[in-house]
Amino acid sequence: MFDRENKKRLLFVSYHHSYPFFADSIQNHRLLDELKKEIDIDILCRSNSSASNCDGILSVWSPNLSLADTVFLKLFPHLRPVYSLDRYLWSFLAFAKLLFLKKKYDAVLLTYEPYAIYPLSVYLRKFFSLNIISVLYDPLADNLFFHQSSKGINVRLKLEKKIIETSYAVVVNNEIVKDKLEKRYKVNHIKMIYLCGRDIAYSDSSALYNQNRKIRIVHCGNVHGKRNLKCLDETVSILKQNITELSEKLEIVLYGECSPVEKQRIYNSQNTDVIILKPSVSSEEISKKVSSADALLLIDPLDEGNNSFPSKLCEYFQYGKFIFGYSNLNSPSGSFLLKTKQFVCDGSNIDDMAEALGKFIKDKHVYDSLIPKDYGRQFNPAYIADQYMNILNDI
Repeated sequence: MFDRENKKRLLFVSYHHSYPFFADSIQNHRLLDELKKEIDIDILCRSNSSASNCDGILSVWSPNLSLADTVFLKLFPHLRPVYSLDRYLWSFLAFAKLLFLKKKYDAVLLTYEPYAIYPLSVYLRKFFSLNIISVLYDPLADNLFFHQSSKGINVRLKLEKKIIETSYAVVVNNEIVKDKLEKRYKVNHIKMIYLCGRDIAYSDSSALYNQNRKIRIVHCGNVHGKRNLKCLDETVSILKQNITELSEKLEIVLYGECSPVEKQRIYNSQNTDVIILKPSVSSEEISKKVSSADALLLIDPLDEGNNSFPSKLCEYFQYGKFIFGYSNLNSPSGSFLLKTKQFVCDGSNIDDMAEALGKFIKDKHVYDSLIPKDYGRQFNPAYIADQYMNILNDI
């Protein structure tokens, strides 16, 4: 059992821990803040100028070989994200540091971002006989954002198989990926635990609304590639045909980086008066923007086979706002929105999305009865940490 009386200790491998704006680092910090209340933890991470070996942080310096990786992966793109000379070397140096320190651990929690640090788990298992809890924030083989050639998929499947076979438990964040892995490998140690949302006061967050006459819908996150503005742009164009002076009644504000292609898209359609692009802002500031919005917007890839579950969806539900989503209906986020009676457009029902938004513009409380009350509590970091503790207590 993991308890302080027996001085149990967990090694938490958080490669990007000292890079706080990385998505995996944000998740790890939220989870660690809660886990550290329950057990003793050492955090193993890559060193940068802000990292230091204190307060349970074991930062490991490694020479930057990212240029070599870039050149190699240009030649062999199907090896992304499995291959990285830069991460391989860091893994070896991290293992060497642990050998030197001679600390004893009861288990290792390793978050797989990046996937190329897999060799470290091999060393830890072989030389220390440690139980490995592998956390897959994103699917590996079933991931549309990676190379889709047969060679690329096969390379990722081989690594996925090794991770499954060498882990005490494998944690994923949605039932679709859990089901795929269990069927593919005929195993029962795949655990489904949601991503951490924010540690916020629910009663306060749902009480804040935009006080302006104009309806404001907010989207958080970068827009590029498969996460694009095509359907949103078409929806706004339809709304303009049906509602006069739409820009006086609605603004859809997107916070985050937006690719030049998408900026040009809404410029060409003359929808920049409704679709407002804003740069990324701090975590505290975006929380204020979301809290005061009338509704929230999710833009997800519409492709069949999208198996990723965006962390911002966990955060959205914590604010007690209605959510309009563009997503494949069979994806983790699309099916989740349907289950909670939010509105989802998969690209084939843009007219329906425009109609739903039109009703919202006329009455911003029209969907209040469909907002899941207190649903966001299951994404609270303390609740998520309890589920990880259940795994650790079984070791």
